[in-house]
Amino acid sequence: MSDWIVDQEHVRQVLVVDDSPLARRNAQHVLEGAGYQVVEAVDRQEAMRILAAGGIDLVLLDLLLPDTVSEVELVSMVCKAAAGAPVIVVSANVQAQVQEVVSEAGAVGFIAKPYSEHELLVAVQRNLEE
Repeated sequence: MSDWIVDQEHVRQVLVVDDSPLARRNAQHVLEGAGYQVVEAVDRQEAMRILAAGGIDLVLLDLLLPDTVSEVELVSMVCKAAAGAPVIVVSANVQAQVQEVVSEAGAVGFIAKPYSEHELLVAVQRNLEE
């Protein structure tokens, strides 16, 4: 895991939006272990409040949230609120159509659940370096 440690002078904040406490805890464990700071949101409204405050460098967004409109509207709203921070969708729904729709709505990536630590870190690091 030490290969994934980020530059501590420039700690990046990752917003993990997921209604599952286990999913948030797993992402937090992996990301904080690599040196990222993790901020959590359990639903769309909390995510929008956090994004409005600023300071988020990347968003990991679950598609199935309790207060979700449609998948397209959710991704579009979060991408707009993220103000240029990359949004990566995390979902167990791996259909090509879903991946295409979220990409068209503004997401820069898609990670299928369940994912490995390596998959998560590669996606986050790749999108924060761009």
